[in-house]
Amino acid sequence: MGTKRKYGRPTEMLAARVPVDLHDALKAEAERQGKPKSEMLIDVLADALVPADEPQTGAFE
Repeated sequence: MGTKRKYGRPTEMLAARVPVDLHDALKAEAERQGKPKSEMLIDVLADALVPADEPQTGAFE
């Protein structure tokens, strides 16, 4: 498949099954913040996986 450039950064497609309650929580938080679910998910993953001392940008910056 390979990477695609989207939103100024290379991206990969990810499909995952998640419990309904987590999906609902992600959807609600994305709506609260006025973001797409995909952007909210990227932000959540980056917060969890990127070391605190490494600079981060928003999902689609």
